[in-house]
Amino acid sequence: MTPRYAKDIVETLGGIIYHTSEKNLSYIITNRPKSKYSKFQENGIKILTEQEFIYLIEGRSKIT
Repeated sequence: MTPRYAKDIVETLGGIIYHTSEKNLSYIITNRPKSKYSKFQENGIKILTEQEFIYLIEGRSKIT
C-alpha cells in the first residue's frame, strides 16, 4: 500500500486533504504515532492509521 492510495480514496469519496492542521477536521489519517496528535484527540478528532482507514472504508471495521 502506498501513501498515495489513502489520499486517492479520500478524494474519490469527496473528502478534502489538508496538509496543515485545520479546525474543521473530522479525521487524521497517519502512520506516525497517535500520541503526536493528542491535541486533536482532545478536540474530538479521530486519529486513524492508514491501515485502520483502509479497513474502515472496506467495511472491515467501524469507528467507535
